[in-house]
Amino acid sequence: MKIIVEADGKGTVDFDEIGKECLSTINGEYIIQKYGLMDGIKMKEKLREERIAFLKHKDNKGCRRNE
Repeated sequence: MKIIVEADGKGTVDFDEIGKECLSTINGEYIIQKYGLMDGIKMKEKLREERIAFLKHKDNKGCRRNE
């Protein structure tokens, strides 16, 4: 949500690119390799945590264009 608020009037954010990068980077294989989780519920929770962390990191790096 922070990305959306900051993007309003300050340039554009390529949500398609960010989403595709997040989904291709943070996936089930990544969670299995990093944490060794195979349980569906635990894997789902860790996948969500990692994707949120990815987006926060992406926001801190600056994902806006045309500023």
